[in-house]
Amino acid sequence: MPQFIQAQFRTLPPPQVFSGDEIFNHTRVWDIVKDDRGFVWVATSDGLFRFDGRMARFISHPYPGISPIENGQINDLCIDQRTQNLWIGHAEGLSILDLSTERFIDTVLVNPVDQQPIKGECYFVRQDRQGKLWVSNRQLGLIRLDTSIHSYPFAADKPYPSYRENPGIATLVQDPAADSIYWLGTFQGLMRFDAASGRYSLVDTRRDANDQPINTQTVFATPTHQLYLGNPWERRFDVYDTQTGAFHLWQNRNPDHKLPSFSPQFITRFTDSLAICLLEDQLALGMFNIYRDSLLQVFSLPNFVHSCVRFDFIDDQIWLSTDAGLLVYSLRNLPVQNYFASAQDRSIIALTEQTDPLLTLQIGQTCYRQFDWASSRFLPDSIPFSGKWLRRADGTVWMIGEEGILRLEQDQLIPVPGFEYLDWSKMGIQSLAEDQAGLVWIITRWNGVYRLNPANNTTTTYLQEGPFTELNHIFTDKSGNFWFGHYHGLSVYVQDQDTFLHFFNEAGNPLSLGQPRGAEQDDQGRIWVSGTAGGLAMIDGYCLEEGIRYKLTTRDGLVSNRIWALCKDQHGHIWMVNKKGLQVLDPKTLQMKNYGEAAGFILREQS
Repeated sequence: MPQFIQAQFRTLPPPQVFSGDEIFNHTRVWDIVKDDRGFVWVATSDGLFRFDGRMARFISHPYPGISPIENGQINDLCIDQRTQNLWIGHAEGLSILDLSTERFIDTVLVNPVDQQPIKGECYFVRQDRQGKLWVSNRQLGLIRLDTSIHSYPFAADKPYPSYRENPGIATLVQDPAADSIYWLGTFQGLMRFDAASGRYSLVDTRRDANDQPINTQTVFATPTHQLYLGNPWERRFDVYDTQTGAFHLWQNRNPDHKLPSFSPQFITRFTDSLAICLLEDQLALGMFNIYRDSLLQVFSLPNFVHSCVRFDFIDDQIWLSTDAGLLVYSLRNLPVQNYFASAQDRSIIALTEQTDPLLTLQIGQTCYRQFDWASSRFLPDSIPFSGKWLRRADGTVWMIGEEGILRLEQDQLIPVPGFEYLDWSKMGIQSLAEDQAGLVWIITRWNGVYRLNPANNTTTTYLQEGPFTELNHIFTDKSGNFWFGHYHGLSVYVQDQDTFLHFFNEAGNPLSLGQPRGAEQDDQGRIWVSGTAGGLAMIDGYCLEEGIRYKLTTRDGLVSNRIWALCKDQHGHIWMVNKKGLQVLDPKTLQMKNYGEAAGFILREQS
């Protein structure tokens, strides 16, 4: 390992090892996904397997003549989040497996232009944020499918012919900021695809030393308008800025960890700021900061592993395909977590920022400390801290300290002009928030709301006069509107109109909520607001002016009209915290389920 000092490698905890079966031969594993039941589906060169953690079961197609995935290579797997069907891209086309019955759906994919079956190898299947499926097909190029339309045979919503003859599209990533823009990794380089117009643009016209296009096999999107591009043959990362159109070679800025040569084919997010990649030549995993181009840690694989060519990220686990079988690591057990387990630091409640080479943490409710990666120890100095902080879209962290609002840059805390040397406890600063325009909102309990433009340090004040006491920012909806609860009701800042709507509590009004404590928006755009006395209210997120449409109370099945907090899960269900435990609401059916003392909750009034 000439590029590293051995001591700079950290040892991973023992993994789960699954071996002794042909499907775990790393040369045959192409993709791994996990369904809601906990079953792991493995795409291999020899067909499809289902793995339950102990045994692997070969999935035989009941109609081999229709879709020969049996004893044939499977390229990609995708679980449709709308239908929970497993879509399988393979050498002969596309197959669909109903996961609830584990039966294949007898279907043919047809071209809507000529109504002819779509044939040819399918390289990948991806689902975008709108639920549409994208398939890379040898015959037609990109195909978009709308699986919300349950019709068989499936008709392609729209085929998009390939940019050129067989461009070799290896992957597709939706732009984080634009729903209609997709980035394609191809053998010819990086392409930009506009689904609205159907236009392709080859944005990477660079050539390698042999005058060949830059082969792009991996595209990894970050929140900072940057794409990490993996080039396995030249063993490097290129970084592309989608705003400026500039390319640059990824340069590790951490002098303590010199970047070795590696094959950057696989990258996955760990936290908001951290990502993990495979250092294939070094048989290690590298953890790096996507905001600061910093390689923070390198974790060695076990000595019995001699080659590793792929990893997949499933829930909070990394699945590595190696010559020793499948290795499974829990991210929660990485050594980075073990640093925080000492007795004096068990009260760490939030990780606020990864800097280079320091890790900043919120400890308890009164201070924050920094962890030095190089020496694996906490720095001695602690800075008074209110426990309120904001990570902005540009990656910087703002926090409320005893001496005003501070901005964390590198390892320096810089006072925010106009809010320095303020006593946050006397001023009653409750929280910080950022809107879609990048403006920072400072919410106080007794002194209204401040909107700060960081570019020119100008401030606008709201809600300083009138019945706006006990203010708190409780929610930001999908339209970017800010929802504030206060002692006399609810106030909403409507972003596109730059105005406030107020819903005050009125004596005798059955729709009054008390003091709002939480809000969530369901998949239909409806906003559910909880209060200290009024149950759960529904407001149409697209018709805010109509106010509260109706309320759910104990008469409708709530166990208490006093709801302290709300949370929406991945299935769209609304969870409520009350004095009798937890209650979950299905917004589509309004059915509820209770989790109280029988579920292990200690029942006592919340405060």
